[in-house]
Amino acid sequence: MSNVTRHFGRRLSLAHTLAIAAGLTAVAPAIAQTDRINDTQTGWWFWYGATPAFIDAEIANGRRPFNITPTGANYDVVLASNSGEYAGSGVDVLHNLTAAQISAQLGGRRIIDLEVTNTLSGTFSAVVVNNSGNFAASGWQWATGLTFQQMIDWRTNNGLRPIDVDQYSTLGGTRYSIVAVPNSGINFQSGWWWYFGVTEAEVNTAISTNGARIVDIEVTGNNPTTFNVIMVSENPGGQWWYFGQTAAQVEEKINQTGGRLSCLSRYTNANGDTRFVIALVDNANAKTRRVRSLVDNALDSGTFGFKVQQVGGSVLGGLNTEFAFEPASMLKILHGAYAMDQIAAGNDTLTESILIRDTCNNNECPDPTQPCNSANEQLQQAIREMLEQSDNNRTMEIELKYGRTNLNNYAAALGLTNTDINHRLGCLCGNPFNTFSATDACNLYELIADGSLFSQTWQDTLYTLMNDKESQGWGVCPNLSAIINDEAASTNLTSSEIADFRDQVNFASKGGSYTCGTTYYRTEGGWAKIPFKALFAGNYIVLPREYTVASFVHGSNDNTGASIAYVADEELLREEVREALESWDVACSTPVINNNPDNVSNAPANSNVQFQVGLAIGAGSRTYQWQKQNPANNTWFNLANAANIYSGVTTSTLTVITVNESDEGRFRCVVSSICGSDTSANATLTVAPIGPTCDDIDFNNDGSSFDPQDVDAFLSVFSEGPCIPANANCQDVDFNNDGSLFDPCDIDSFLLVFSEGPCTLCGQ
Repeated sequence: MSNVTRHFGRRLSLAHTLAIAAGLTAVAPAIAQTDRINDTQTGWWFWYGATPAFIDAEIANGRRPFNITPTGANYDVVLASNSGEYAGSGVDVLHNLTAAQISAQLGGRRIIDLEVTNTLSGTFSAVVVNNSGNFAASGWQWATGLTFQQMIDWRTNNGLRPIDVDQYSTLGGTRYSIVAVPNSGINFQSGWWWYFGVTEAEVNTAISTNGARIVDIEVTGNNPTTFNVIMVSENPGGQWWYFGQTAAQVEEKINQTGGRLSCLSRYTNANGDTRFVIALVDNANAKTRRVRSLVDNALDSGTFGFKVQQVGGSVLGGLNTEFAFEPASMLKILHGAYAMDQIAAGNDTLTESILIRDTCNNNECPDPTQPCNSANEQLQQAIREMLEQSDNNRTMEIELKYGRTNLNNYAAALGLTNTDINHRLGCLCGNPFNTFSATDACNLYELIADGSLFSQTWQDTLYTLMNDKESQGWGVCPNLSAIINDEAASTNLTSSEIADFRDQVNFASKGGSYTCGTTYYRTEGGWAKIPFKALFAGNYIVLPREYTVASFVHGSNDNTGASIAYVADEELLREEVREALESWDVACSTPVINNNPDNVSNAPANSNVQFQVGLAIGAGSRTYQWQKQNPANNTWFNLANAANIYSGVTTSTLTVITVNESDEGRFRCVVSSICGSDTSANATLTVAPIGPTCDDIDFNNDGSSFDPQDVDAFLSVFSEGPCIPANANCQDVDFNNDGSLFDPCDIDSFLLVFSEGPCTLCGQ
């Protein structure tokens, strides 16, 4: 029997507990006991039957053991990377020593795991680390050879919190070893509990009731299986525990949860078989945890997994990535890639004819010996029907054309180690599984995308023969469309920018679906291109990144829940979509003019006139371009800076220099960025008419303006008499400079100016 509860929520009711428990006021959890509690992702390893020399070599390689179980002269051992939050100095395993010998070798170190190696000789093995840093526990203690009551009294008298307890048999009866620390400082836990001889149900109830995490567990009895267990207040992150596990099942649980072993204990069950009880803490990254929770919450049964990786880059998330699942029609991408490879190599053509023997039996188990409405069609159409419509009859014909052996050999040559065609697609029930893995699916799509198999032209051709957004629209990836909308809502991008972003996204995929009785298999995998913006040579440019994704649900009895596989593959891209949208947001937003230029009416001739737009909002660099309307055809043309004509034509302020009537018209400004542009409202310029230019009112130039002698002098000269006084230097009588001498208008102009009025021509 094994514990197969894998949902994160606790669902069990309270049962009678055989326990001594302690609890304290809750405070924020500390980082102590990083081995058993911390869910910060780290490197870790475990081995069965490792020799002491092997463990010493692992320590030398920067791996720190924290859980050992003796097995003969060797150990099952769990190790963590001796770095970061998990780092400790003075790491060692003291092998097969008496308690006195261990004490003599401790020095400034403390024990973090203690195991009995020989009950007759009373020897132990201990994992030790310096009593400092993350492992500082001033006042820690340990004891061996205690009866149950002695152990209880020992803990009570010392006021310590147990971190490791082991039960063993001696000639004198059952005895216990214990390691304990003060429940203070970095070792503080707001609650802790220990239980002895409890059942699976009681362990689960205690976890649920206490909101606790297992830090030590061992099997102490069979029929039913019973446990001794230590728990502490639950720290952030997922946790799981299982018993009755074979070595293979331990591996399966690790892969399914994405967890890191925190406890590994070997025991013999009632049938004499070697089994393991394990506890795990979360060791997945944030993306994996998020999508794992999404899928797990949708399912009641079955195995699931997923993977996402950047083309030419790293794996970004994944769970159960090597599991060989039944891919159903998802595997048809192998047939499509092989066919396109043959076409690209010139061995076949897209337009060559292929016989489709059975056009009646779509998406059932096809049979080449039972033709129905047989017809020839082009190979490219058969590939399209296979990948877009998931037509099993076309798939059968393509498989027969190229040969199953060749297809399997092709997969092997590409390094797809978990990929095999073992039955004709559409014919699962009663036949061996076809197999694929999330890793194989992602790797195959990457080989297509990076040009390893064929050129970009043939890549694009294959994508258009699949369910792809570029040629079929967002209906083929509605979840990705919704993700873009969700994430865009947190940006300052305009609707036009978001539309531009969406236009540059592409996604091509192939899914699969098998049902046998009440058992369901659902799969999806594909390729995505997401546009990012990056600064290059002072400007932001679009640099797409490509990704491959895969997800599966294998052997579920929940049809509705199994369909989560069709959501998970696109959900794997959420963080990348968010990052890409943020790069667009950082690069720029479409400029918006918040202050339009004002009209200028009757500007004085020969004056300078300015038009100005308010600063355009939006991040990133902007360019300005002032334009003028051509009145002949109402088109707009860009202005250029020119001496004594225009300045500032590519700034927020345009200056029209020494205006005259030819400068009149409509002006506007276009403000642009890489994301788009905004155009100001039109501003109109008119110039006041040029009036007459009158002479100085000091007509006789005697240095006195508005002098009655100037009137006398002007009228004398106008009557063709002398200048007054005689020695004065009078001006000519064309006072208003209209080119007409002895013109009565000059008299009017002179007298008007003399009266401090304007210079005008007759009739004005």
